[in-house]
Amino acid sequence: MNTRFDPATQLHNRHILNGQTGRWKTVLSPAQVNQIEDWFGDWLVQHGYPLRERHPVKDSLRSARMQAVNRLNRALSKPRSF
Repeated sequence: MNTRFDPATQLHNRHILNGQTGRWKTVLSPAQVNQIEDWFGDWLVQHGYPLRERHPVKDSLRSARMQAVNRLNRALSKPRSF
């Protein structure tokens, strides 16, 4: 198989199949979607992507974690004086 790969974009010839949006809903198993949401849920929510299933406890922890990360980022971006 001839695989093309662009290191700048990380795209390869099997990366984009037919361009159909939402294809993941029919390709990934519920367990796979749950794993992706567990691993990347913070990023997905922060960038406006809805999660497939709502988990009140996880959502609460995710919100608290996002707030803590945002506070840390603000603190790290402030100029320091010595």
